[in-house]
Amino acid sequence: MVARDDSSALVFDYNLLGKGYVYSDIRNVCCSLGSDDARKALLTEYGNYDESEKLVDDVVNSLYSLYVACQRESFPNWANDLLDKVKDGTLFTAVKKLLEETA
Repeated sequence: MVARDDSSALVFDYNLLGKGYVYSDIRNVCCSLGSDDARKALLTEYGNYDESEKLVDDVVNSLYSLYVACQRESFPNWANDLLDKVKDGTLFTAVKKLLEETA
């Protein structure tokens, strides 16, 4: 939950429902927040995360989401940004960075 003025945030962590990557939770919430101030408030309250989780998520989230999008009868609008990451080399760069960090 983020204050209406984006000055603070309260995080509900449903950790007993299943184990996942911290960064995945952060990405999911941040993408739904409307402003940079709201995202900054959330990150301040959430705390640290393992940077290696972000490296994995930058690749896996894009690939999995594109897979889901391609399974649909028509390609959904929400996946266009992900497709752009393929076209402009952003996904390729993320894969290279992940491989370099894990080598």
